[in-house]
Amino acid sequence: MAEQEQGAKASRARVALERCEDSGAAEIRAAVRRAMAAIPETDALIRPGRTVFLKLNLVTNAARADGICTDPEVVRAVVEEVRARGARVQAGDNPAIASASSVLKSSGIGPVLQELEVETPDLSKTCVLACPRGDRFREFQVSQAIMEADVLLNLPKLKTHALTYMSMSMKNLFGVIPGTRKARWHMKAPHADMMAGLFCDLYSGIADHFSGEGRGLLHLCDGVTALE
Repeated sequence: MAEQEQGAKASRARVALERCEDSGAAEIRAAVRRAMAAIPETDALIRPGRTVFLKLNLVTNAARADGICTDPEVVRAVVEEVRARGARVQAGDNPAIASASSVLKSSGIGPVLQELEVETPDLSKTCVLACPRGDRFREFQVSQAIMEADVLLNLPKLKTHALTYMSMSMKNLFGVIPGTRKARWHMKAPHADMMAGLFCDLYSGIADHFSGEGRGLLHLCDGVTALE
């Protein structure tokens, strides 16, 4: 699934759903290509001179078959599509309970990024993300390298979640917060409704940040294998 978020002024987002019959590389590549082509803003946002950050889902050490992290073949297909449009690619995430390097290795994404020579910037340095439209939480410390990109291309994994019931685009953006800091936010929002509100507040700030001229926020959800 691919969609485009138009920021604070948007009344609705464009959404494209594409069937992927199996987890083979060729089938995934074709589905990703169709999904990205179905969103007109893709070509407008992803073009020469732009830096596109792929926000992976690297929550913890897990193999591809576990369905926990973004599928490495989805990552490969997206990198190829972004580069075909002439843009620079970066990728990464802030895992909750493991190091990024170990999760990249166990998930199979690391070898793909190395093969394609994709830059994985240091995400430990933070900056303040203001969320003036937030209902409860108005400020977050987030990875500066992600915020410096021109386009944020969010690559969540379709799965269930104990607090939010489903984990997709909005939930995956919790990963812009470095891992050790996430625990503090769980303490501030220990219940399902509070955590959902936190994600909404954070999302409003991210959407606003990437709504400026030459910037954009896109989502492509990997549901090739869904996790329950």
